Amino acid sequence: MKRLYFFISCFLFLNIPPASAQDAPLLFVPNEGQWEQSFLYKGVASFADIYLENSGVTYVVGDGDNIPKMEAFKENPGPVDQPVVLKYHTYKMKWLGANPQPKTIPAKQQSYYLNFYLGNNPQRWKSNVNVYGNVDYQDVYPHIDVHFSSDKGHAKYDFIVKPGGDPAHIQLAFEGLDGIKIEKGNLLLQTSVGVIREIQPYA
Repeated sequence: MKRLYFFISCFLFLNIPPASAQDAPLLFVPNEGQWEQSFLYKGVASFADIYLENSGVTYVVGDGDNIPKMEAFKENPGPVDQPVVLKYHTYKMKWLGANPQPKTIPAKQQSYYLNFYLGNNPQRWKSNVNVYGNVDYQDVYPHIDVHFSSDKGHAKYDFIVKPGGDPAHIQLAFEGLDGIKIEKGNLLLQTSVGVIREIQPYA
């Protein structure tokens, strides 16, 4: 018997990062205790950090000028009393009425690992921490999974509706934005560092 799955895909585009950052893949590092915060994975991209949590996602988006500022500082460090000022904006996407403790499964393990020696607490020192290209949440809603990945440097998440799942259960709430609107089917998220565009979902 064939099983039918429906994929509802969403892409996130930040309108302002430099071109050199756009093709860098989004990679996920599991939180094995090296960080004090309670997030499950830290997604690392050229222009943002994405924190995968039990009930949703926290995005820390950088201004498009951050990378050029850092590159210029490396080439020509300024006076100590004139530090480089980088700008970021944090906002959250929450899943309403969702499973509070969904199981997560990482995939696309990279060929290297990371070592963390943060602070003076040895309990925070973690070695051989794997890095992944994808993370799957199972049964965020009944018979609905969420798949996190990237495509050409852009963050992507898919709701995978399995047999018995109802897409009407999917409800998203955003916190920490300066504004939000729909334009030509796309969701425009206004932040202090630019507009983030979630393209119109497709199945």
